[in-house]
Formats: sequence, structure tokens, C-alpha cells
Amino acid sequence: MNASASTAASELALLPIKAVRAKRGISEATIYRMIQRGAFPKPYKVGTRSVWLTTELDTWIHGAGLAAKCGAKHGAKCCGMKKAAEISGFLLDLAE
Repeated sequence: MNASASTAASELALLPIKAVRAKRGISEATIYRMIQRGAFPKPYKVGTRSVWLTTELDTWIHGAGLAAKCGAKHGAKCCGMKKAAEISGFLLDLAE
């Protein structure tokens, strides 16, 4: 495996809910409420387990940071968590 393939493999991983909670610092219930509102990336099912791609979470986190900056600049009605999810989707589309 070459260096770029190794780096890509290390960046792409599946995280269980415990790891997602630790990465975001929010409870499992909050994560699932946010998913229902469309404000958090949906998990993938692997057997009976729900897992998240690290790349999608990192994109969402970056998008949430952008939304927070925009909201501070333009007011709370400008963005918010739903907008962050939209930004994340947009960024994922750009990456493809």
C-alpha cells in the first residue's frame, strides 16, 4: 500500500456511537434528535450497528463551524444547525 492510500485509509473509518459521542461531546439521545431534525449526518447500518464515516462527521463539524460564524455575522435566523447540515452536504458534493 502506498503512502497516499495509507493516508486515505486512515482518514476513512467507521465510528460507532460511543466514538461519535466522544468526538462531538454530546449525548446519544441528542445525536438521534439532531438526526431526526436533519441537523446531523445519518448513520450507516452495518448489521445491527449504526456507524458514521469519519469523513462525513469531519465535514459536518467543519460546516457547523461555518454556520456558527455566519450566524454570528448575520444573526441567528441566517444559519443554525440545519444550515450546517446543508453546508455539509454541499461540501460532500463538492468533494465528489
